[in-house]
Amino acid sequence: MAETAPQYQPTELDPFYALFANIDPVQTHTYNLSEFKAAFQAQLGFSDSTLEGMFKACDVDRDGRIDLHEFLSLICIVVTAPADQKLVFLFHLFDKDRSGSLENKEVIHIVDSLANVAKAGGKTDAVNLSADDLIKADTNNDGVISLDEFVNFGLSNAIVMNLLKGY
Repeated sequence: MAETAPQYQPTELDPFYALFANIDPVQTHTYNLSEFKAAFQAQLGFSDSTLEGMFKACDVDRDGRIDLHEFLSLICIVVTAPADQKLVFLFHLFDKDRSGSLENKEVIHIVDSLANVAKAGGKTDAVNLSADDLIKADTNNDGVISLDEFVNFGLSNAIVMNLLKGY
């Protein structure tokens, strides 16, 4: 008796694969920064600088292009990772100067970006998160937020935790 092949079960990555593949007009299956911005700005609701940070985070081999593997690796972190890993990713995404800490202007950018993305995703509680709230993460009062401070704050803040669900 012949065995039947197991049925394919859709995963939560399928829509992202389709998004990546369907907006690739010449089917190169890679994007440079300007193509990435043009393709995903309307789809994801991120600002230019956030998309640039995402692009840099995706471009693991630093060849100036993002391929499907690099893109889906990022999506796996953003969509399926535990909250603490998502917070580490967000910290590095917004630490523009790579100083290992977040300064006030970077904190404001985080709040603005989270609010924009949350609104695009129907999560209206993000507007209740202010830069003043996020600055409370600076528990040692040195004027900057370290990675540990950011993660600890995010894990203990109900608004941040809600925003991370589903992203």
